[in-house]
Amino acid sequence: MTVVPRVRFPEGPVWCRDGSLVFTSVADGALYRVAASGEVTTVAVVGGGANAAAPTVDGGFVVTQNGGIDFAGLANLPAFDADGMPPYAPITPGIQVVDRDGAVRYFASDGFLAPNDLTAAPDGTLYFTDPPHHPPPPEPLGRVHAIAPDGFDSRGRRGIPLLQRHRARAGWHDRGHRGARRAALHRRRRT
Repeated sequence: MTVVPRVRFPEGPVWCRDGSLVFTSVADGALYRVAASGEVTTVAVVGGGANAAAPTVDGGFVVTQNGGIDFAGLANLPAFDADGMPPYAPITPGIQVVDRDGAVRYFASDGFLAPNDLTAAPDGTLYFTDPPHHPPPPEPLGRVHAIAPDGFDSRGRRGIPLLQRHRARAGWHDRGHRGARRAALHRRRRT
């Protein structure tokens, strides 16, 4: 069953509490939401190449931003149709946060190659891959990073509280989130 036809380079689908599905379009640098009714709306345009998303406790999303892909450079690949792809418009690779109202900001933007896939551990730690851009170089440069849910990453940046944990199967896994929610509320009260 096709849920949304004709999406340019879709990635990172995630189920949301309201029963909707949010996914990214790497080519369009955007997050889209599919409501239970089938209606598709734009959550945010983040630019570059949005690879994956994870919901946050405040109703927004964390996004892995690969910085953009030059699809014209892939035109020689078998079975790849570069026609209709947007022009290359690179931005800084990193981790972005999309607020509930669709506003986009960077959480971390220095020293990344091309953040790609992400997942959240049961304790709320955000793990994401950071491979080099395409075509990959012969030497292994890719990395896996972690950001603690209520602590700091290895560079001393504040963590991003996550709402849900991604699993290999669909469904809600809400145990263990109360601490992250309480910490997020506590931080909001202090500011």
